[in-house]
Amino acid sequence: MSFYTRKQYMADPCHSADGDRKAAAAAAHRRYYAQLVNARTIAYVVSIIGADKLRASTDEHLNDIPLRKWDNLTSGLPLATSFANLEDYATLGGLVCVAKEAAHQWIEANK
Repeated sequence: MSFYTRKQYMADPCHSADGDRKAAAAAAHRRYYAQLVNARTIAYVVSIIGADKLRASTDEHLNDIPLRKWDNLTSGLPLATSFANLEDYATLGGLVCVAKEAAHQWIEANK
């Protein structure tokens, strides 16, 4: 399996000053963190945050759900692969990004 590594993610043209960076950066961010999400990740996030809270969120980054909820779920977060496979390492911020990507996937599948 070929992974989109941290080095590739950081070298992505979306991080340059050219063009519409917001959309490109969002796509690169999702591509990178989506590699770490599987059905178990999604189920875990939904079980901790709650389907009703995820459906009720009106913030594109899910920031209307308290950060402490995201932080607290990271210790048991099941990953589809390890950060090491992406030539990276897990941080609290990175794990929150994985959890939010899992939440976005669930929301999109349950509209």
